[in-house]
Amino acid sequence: MKYNKILLLLFLFAFMNNNAQEIVTAGGGTLKDWAHLKLYEKENEQLKKIKHTKQYNELLMRWLPEHLKPLFQQRMVLAKK
Repeated sequence: MKYNKILLLLFLFAFMNNNAQEIVTAGGGTLKDWAHLKLYEKENEQLKKIKHTKQYNELLMRWLPEHLKPLFQQRMVLAKK
């Protein structure tokens, strides 16, 4: 009887461990994603290149609220220097 309880507990523990859900972080990924940031290094470099294009800036200007547009234009002029 003692061995049956131990085997039952081991089986339940193994079953619960295999069916555990992944923990999602606040950034939208899982803990495994954050442990392997090197996997996303190429994608991040491509996104950085897109961010510095004229098309990106024009699109951003269309979506910015009116009170932020002059500030953005001023910063873009300073960034070109």
